[in-house]
Amino acid sequence: MKKSEKEGLEEYAIKYFITAYPRKLRSLRHLDKPDFTLLDESNQSKIGVEVAHLWHDKEEAKILLGRSEKIAHGIMNAADLIRALNELLVQKANKIIGFKEHDKFFLVIRVASPIFDKSTFDMYEDDIICPANDYDEIWLVLDDNNKKEKWTELKEIKSDNITQHGLACSRAK
Repeated sequence: MKKSEKEGLEEYAIKYFITAYPRKLRSLRHLDKPDFTLLDESNQSKIGVEVAHLWHDKEEAKILLGRSEKIAHGIMNAADLIRALNELLVQKANKIIGFKEHDKFFLVIRVASPIFDKSTFDMYEDDIICPANDYDEIWLVLDDNNKKEKWTELKEIKSDNITQHGLACSRAK
């Protein structure tokens, strides 16, 4: 059976996430609710993962997915991208309610916009607003154009284990 474009995008996002995550993870299955089940090989816990993609806007998504005649986007700014991230976080906040078979739940967001990198999210982290949610961890997967390996940059924006400042989703605003 041929994979949908959405399934293909999700599989690449989870592959990049597993490669960059600080502990050894293995993909067990790709379903829909949640999108993936991963195994944390350090403690054998099952992690349910919802995957999302962040685009600056719909036009950028169309261009990058080959669905637009345009070859260039207009002016894009980081504030608009952070607003789009905040909207996505609201949209995904309740997505995992009712899922029971996992030990933890992660939200993995692949930042698909090629002009923004981790420094953008570091600079605007105080503007990232998380609604109340049941995710144990929320991660951004980013492409660092300065590295040999693509899509290996992670930024954690929520964790129950955070003791340092700077992770906006560890506190709801």
